[in-house]
Amino acid sequence: MILGATMGPLGTVRAQSHLRQVLDSPGVGMQILPGNEFLLSAVQDKMNADGDLTDNKVVEWLDHCVADYLKFAHQLAAND
Repeated sequence: MILGATMGPLGTVRAQSHLRQVLDSPGVGMQILPGNEFLLSAVQDKMNADGDLTDNKVVEWLDHCVADYLKFAHQLAAND
């Protein structure tokens, strides 16, 4: 699962795109969860001083992404 956070508007989008290309390249053999990328921009506005997420919609989306990732991982393990 690829997660990213940035203080700017696009930093994590670019980084995740490049990482996905590397992991998806021939010879690497990675299984990548399609969709549900977690991209958090302006992270400084969505976290408190302790580093906890304070935006409920962000927390809900992250929970959704992690749940989908766990389903994906269990499916891969069952197919091995």
